[in-house]
Amino acid sequence: MAGTASVAGEVFVDALPYFDQGYDAPGVREATEIMRNEFERLAARQPMELLSMKRKQIQDLNWQRKNDQLGAGAKLRELESNWVSLVSKNYEIERAIVQLENEVGQLRQQQGDENKENIRQDF
Repeated sequence: MAGTASVAGEVFVDALPYFDQGYDAPGVREATEIMRNEFERLAARQPMELLSMKRKQIQDLNWQRKNDQLGAGAKLRELESNWVSLVSKNYEIERAIVQLENEVGQLRQQQGDENKENIRQDF
């Protein structure tokens, strides 16, 4: 064993000091116990407990809902982008209509002025 030295023939001392950080954090000890039990169950080839199966079903359902919501979010962003594009096009069309109406008004005014001038020339 690298980094170990035999003491009294049976005890090995690790020459590289270390310590586990976070082991005392809330929930870590409980999770470790749950994981140990799960590994023992798998090693013994025992079936999942009913409660564990129900938790797995709930987790699967939650994952499916999350995926559905993410897909819906992407679709909403796409639809919003299309909506913004269509609103912009409508604005451009309305602006063009106003410009054409102004041009038509100017042409009618010019035509009316020319008609008045023709009438004056006739008299």
